[in-house]
Amino acid sequence: MPINAFLSGRIRYVISPLYTGRIGRTWFSYSSNVFSSPLFTNTSYVIIKFLSFIMREKCFQLQIKQIQDNLPYLNTQYKMPESTTKLKSRAARIYELLLAEYPDAHCHLDYENPFQLLISTLLAAQCTDVRVNLVMGELYKKYKSSKDFLAVEPSELERELSSITFFRNKTKSVINCCKALIEKHGGKVPHTMEELTELAGVGRKTANVVLGNCFGEPAITTDTHLNRVSQRLGLVDSDVPEKIEMELKKIIPPENQMMFSHVIGEHGRQICKAKKPACGECVVGKLGPSKGKV
Repeated sequence: MPINAFLSGRIRYVISPLYTGRIGRTWFSYSSNVFSSPLFTNTSYVIIKFLSFIMREKCFQLQIKQIQDNLPYLNTQYKMPESTTKLKSRAARIYELLLAEYPDAHCHLDYENPFQLLISTLLAAQCTDVRVNLVMGELYKKYKSSKDFLAVEPSELERELSSITFFRNKTKSVINCCKALIEKHGGKVPHTMEELTELAGVGRKTANVVLGNCFGEPAITTDTHLNRVSQRLGLVDSDVPEKIEMELKKIIPPENQMMFSHVIGEHGRQICKAKKPACGECVVGKLGPSKGKV
């Protein structure tokens, strides 16, 4: 086999996984012409191998950059070095501005009592509040208590919840939660974090939603919007919901925690969106380190 044909095949094989981006395609086109030329000799081999190595590294760097550009922001790059006192002061100013911007911010799940909010929040995990409201608005006319949920066949309840994400697992959680409410709490929704998180399917986020909205307890509800915005504003130094909750509780006064969750969540829905944040319209952008960087 002629050396030029052999090397052409080998180099193509080496760089074939790297045909991403303009540089990769240009290099492949160029290398094909060179390798097929009668001027290609054994002396060129070392040069071409070296160029292949350089171009391969360049393609890898481009791929890594593309991946990094598509990754969620790294929360640590937005954390502002400041004392706890200054952080509390900045958080208070952010809350003040957001409260003025969204004075009517509230829980987006429809409910009439703690039991309904508990079930709806449980169902809203990885599902939109709009979808849960649409489904449960009618079902709460039929299921008014834990006993009502347990009186129906699981297959029937599963069918009624089928338009909600992960409806099979959530059906089991609803049934087990209702059983625990009846067996341990007389059918009533408990008022403490410890008792709520013992219920099937109920984590700290769900418990905080119920405690804050129904019982007036200090609560930070770590939904996806609050998590995202609090990181971008440099208020927290973690992307773990439980850690975000604890860090925010240190800087947000107890009496403001529930409303803080509502206004920062509303800001996340309307302005500080995940993919295309409207930084030019952000009323608190000047108070955070991430404006223009996401």
